[in-house]
Amino acid sequence: MKTVAVALIGILLLTGCSNNRPQPIEISAKPIDKPELILPPIEPLRLKEVEWKIITEENAQEVFAALLKSKKDPMLIGLTDEGYETLSLNMSEIMALIAKQKTVIAAYQNYYEESEQALDAANQNLEDAQAEVEAQNNQPTESVLGNLNPFK
Repeated sequence: MKTVAVALIGILLLTGCSNNRPQPIEISAKPIDKPELILPPIEPLRLKEVEWKIITEENAQEVFAALLKSKKDPMLIGLTDEGYETLSLNMSEIMALIAKQKTVIAAYQNYYEESEQALDAANQNLEDAQAEVEAQNNQPTESVLGNLNPFK
């Protein structure tokens, strides 16, 4: 009788353990939205042609006469050779700044494209992890007695 009671208690203990199902794993993360890069539209640079006239002592009268003939004011704004050199250096500095700005814009564009790819990869990893958790949670659980069955 003692043996039957011990066997019954052992079976009850084993079957009691088999009903305890592990809690399903839940992932509560949402995919990350990509930030929008909003840039204002940039109009192409359309410069107007500038007409340069070189005035020397020899051609000053001719240039002024031509201006009067074409009904333009006989007024000229001039530069010395040093002033023209300074103007050229300033234009060179402006061109260097534009080149640097193009580099910065290209870096931002590269960063934005790489971050978009990284976000896509992270969202795909998240979806894969959620699918794996769902697959594990949907697997049928076996009881402890089923695991002890030597005839499987």
